[in-house]
Parts: sequence; structure tokens; C-alpha cells
Amino acid sequence: MSDNKVLFVDLLYSEHGSYDDDFEAIRQALPGVECDYLKCDVRDGMGSVLRALRSALLFRYAKVVFLSAKVNQLAMLAPLALLRKTYAIYHFMPNSRVRLHSRLLPVLSKCFRFATYADAVSDLFGSVAGARPPALPSRIVDKAESERLLREKFSGGAALRVLVPGVRPRVRKFIDPQRLLAQLQQATGAREIRLFIQGEPVDAFVDHPSIEIEFVRKGIPKDEYDALYRSCHVIAVEFDDSYEVRASGVILDAAASGCLVLTTEHAINHGYGFPDSILCDIERIGALIDRIRSGEPLQPLVPGVGVKEFSQRWRTFLSI
Repeated sequence: MSDNKVLFVDLLYSEHGSYDDDFEAIRQALPGVECDYLKCDVRDGMGSVLRALRSALLFRYAKVVFLSAKVNQLAMLAPLALLRKTYAIYHFMPNSRVRLHSRLLPVLSKCFRFATYADAVSDLFGSVAGARPPALPSRIVDKAESERLLREKFSGGAALRVLVPGVRPRVRKFIDPQRLLAQLQQATGAREIRLFIQGEPVDAFVDHPSIEIEFVRKGIPKDEYDALYRSCHVIAVEFDDSYEVRASGVILDAAASGCLVLTTEHAINHGYGFPDSILCDIERIGALIDRIRSGEPLQPLVPGVGVKEFSQRWRTFLSI
């Protein structure tokens, strides 16, 4: 078996998540490494565990990396560590199962080498397991390209295009369109604002004479999703207070696409430099736009890492 033959497994795969993007970033950053990807539907349960075991053993991978899994699935897979080098990404500590995770993580740490996608999650993991795992990047962000896009988007007098990602209970809050538009007009002085809301049309705002809103369906194809982000100036998102700290695909997509992120106080946001980065609140967005237009350096304001650092950190984690 070659140490450069690695199986990456998502036991909680969903087509509408960021799983494919996360793996593609890893594959891109590890040239010369044979990276295979096993996608197990989140609904498969025990079937996913058996598929992972079969693939890891039958195809003789030297290393197996679980990019997503429940802790009880990892507990069932722990014996695999006797035969293969096993790794796992720990995404967040769920509010409802703190005791279970606190008991299992110290034990599982003897079988899996863990990492996280956020420093705050690594801190929390270390507090319950006794050893802090590394925080790895999950996406590649070309900061030079982000800076170029930001300058291009805010250089002219085009309408300010604002996207509100879809509302999800206990994840992302509903943002009132009228309040959002009024705040943005006052903070930025924009003469025209086009608002895009992901989700089903809200009757109260359909054909509203004073608000230009376009509703975007959820689950749009990847190319349409990317194009939407690339065309927008601002992504407006507010995380629910109960949403556990973790990495955010929405924020990283915004950073890579040259968007500002209009948001509010939350532990997730502080991991990306809020409020002194491209993540800001309504009080700071006007000054941030002025800074973009003034020609000041912007790359220090963009969260994320480029392909070189991404590769170095993942290679160190996997000992490749």
C-alpha cells in the first residue's frame, strides 16, 4: 500500500451541502496524491458504515479520512484503526449531545487523528479531549482574485446587488427586506439596490411597489450558484443564536467570489475576522466600501487561505 493512496469519505453526504466543494479543494491542493472519494447518503445510516469499511479494506487504502460522520458512526469504525491510518474532521459540538460527545471524543482520539475546520471548534475539542486538534482550511480562497473582484464590483455606479441566502430554522434567520433595504440605503448611499432572496416567494413582498426583489429557488445547479455569488456585491446573513460554532461555506463562498458579508455578532463570524474584515455589520459597511474604492490593500481583509498554504496544512495533517 502507498501512503499516497487516500480514501476520503463523507458519511453524511447531501447533494445540497458543500461536501463536493470541500473534497474538490482537497484534491486540487494535493497533486501527486491518489485521492478517491466515497459519498454515502446521510440517510443510509449503518449502510454507510459498511460501505466505508468495505471500500477501505477491499481497495487497500493506506489512509482513510472521514470528512463527515456522526460520532456514533466513528465509534463503530474505530476498529478500522488497527488496519489503516484513520483520520476524521470534527465539524461542531451539537448543543443537544454535549455529554455524549464529551465522553466519546477522548476515546475516539486514540483511534482517529482529528482535525476541525475552525479554530473555535479546535479549542472546544481540546477542552473535552485533552489535546487540541489542528484547524484545517476547507476551501481555497484566491485572495488576489477576491481583491480584484471587489474593486471591479464597487468601481462603477451599478445597482448594489444583495443576496440573502435561504432561511433555515436554527441556522439562518429571516431578514426583513424592507428593513434591510432601508439600512443599506442609509449606510451606503446606494441609489439603487437589487435584492435577491433564496427561497419561496413571500406573498407580502411579491410585486411590492417600493421593493425590487427576485426570489431564487433553493438547490440551484452549482454553475448558477457560483454565477449568483460572482454577480452580487453583498451577502446578507444572520446566524441563529443557537447555531453551534463551525466553519461556514456561505462565508467562504462569499470571500472567494469578491462579496462583502453583511452580518451580526456571532461566534462563527469572529472566526473570519468580523467586524474588521470583509465581514462587517451595518455600521461599518459604508466605511468598508469607501476603503475598497480608495485603493487600499484588501487582501488582509479576506479570510481563507490560498492553494499553497492549503496544501501545506493538509499534507502535514496527513503526514504526506
